[in-house]
Amino acid sequence: MSQVQEEGCQQHPLEGVRQLIDGLDQQIIKLLHQRMKLVGEVASIKEERGIPVCDLEREAQILERYEKEFRDSSWAAELRYMMKQIIAGSRAYQSRILGQKREEGWKWQRSSDSFDAQAFQKRQFAYQGVQGSFGYQALQRFLQARVIPYEPTKLQSYPTFADLAAAIVQGEVDYGMLPVENSYAGTVQEVYELLAQPSLHIIEEWILPISHHLLVNPGGELAAIEAVISHPQALQQCDHFLQEHPHWNRLTSSNTAASARKVAVMGDLHVAAIASEEAASIYGLEILIPHIESNVGNRTRFVLIGREPSWHAEANKLSLCFTLPDRTGALVEVLSAFLVHQINMVHIHSQPAKTTPWHYQFFVDIEGNLQQSNVLAALELVESMTHTLKLIGNYPAGEEPSSRRR
Repeated sequence: MSQVQEEGCQQHPLEGVRQLIDGLDQQIIKLLHQRMKLVGEVASIKEERGIPVCDLEREAQILERYEKEFRDSSWAAELRYMMKQIIAGSRAYQSRILGQKREEGWKWQRSSDSFDAQAFQKRQFAYQGVQGSFGYQALQRFLQARVIPYEPTKLQSYPTFADLAAAIVQGEVDYGMLPVENSYAGTVQEVYELLAQPSLHIIEEWILPISHHLLVNPGGELAAIEAVISHPQALQQCDHFLQEHPHWNRLTSSNTAASARKVAVMGDLHVAAIASEEAASIYGLEILIPHIESNVGNRTRFVLIGREPSWHAEANKLSLCFTLPDRTGALVEVLSAFLVHQINMVHIHSQPAKTTPWHYQFFVDIEGNLQQSNVLAALELVESMTHTLKLIGNYPAGEEPSSRRR
């Protein structure tokens, strides 16, 4: 700031100082406008030569050069932050230009087969668990909503999530329904690990209301119960109720319906199951206490997965999986790509990348469709900043049960 400006700051009240700042801002905007024109030229050259948008070495050189000038300043950290934002904005502008140029032939959009609802009706579907499980119910309701004819006995079942995923990869079945997130207990990490595999993709999403009931053999009484069996997630979702019975032995099973079947086979009045009303009906159990879930608005988000990606014209949600280079601010830079391109992020979580200790995979859901230029630009940018990147799927977001057409 010049001496005249400094004197103005001392003499003027707040509004006077703000006017001086506004004058500087106008100069900065003009310079940024010139800079962005040059950035556009850089993008064209990169496009011609096949150079990626993100050039970390070049960015580091820019920051290092300017840091030398303001290293001794009391606001050095803030100046560094502002310079990084200018660089991020330039990078985002380049990605938008390249995204628009590649919109018609971009690999993720055109390599995905268009969704064929008619062919969808001729496929083999599967779920994890046994009849009456929530995965079974989600698959049934999905097929009914899509008016896809099916016979319950011909739906394939697999004992574990991994078994179901392997069956899809190997071609035993075409699609499988798996849970990814519960509104109370959180993400199902085992399923996300499977979705990171290159050969599995999300085709559709389905949201299922979850109601847990305490089931017993006919004639069972609350005072006689010594143990309760269910899936670990179901036990977690009913923890408030179970805390009222601390003397019960909590046993786990592969899923809720399997626990109901086991209690029915045992015929023991001292053992109860936590499962659905449908499981009680299938296995001849009685509902001793209904709706024992801790959260009355309990929901589980399921996804239908398949071997090949399918692009939907009405898709409004994208799921991504990526790993990052080990450097400061890597995650922030990736997330800023969505901010700059005005894309809403609706889910994010991380879990360990088991191949490398202390490294992580990130899973992100964003709103958008691969036909949108801002989405393509953001993905172009994200790809340049990540170590690995997988588009898990672009599909219609699941509707809340209350908003579905009757």
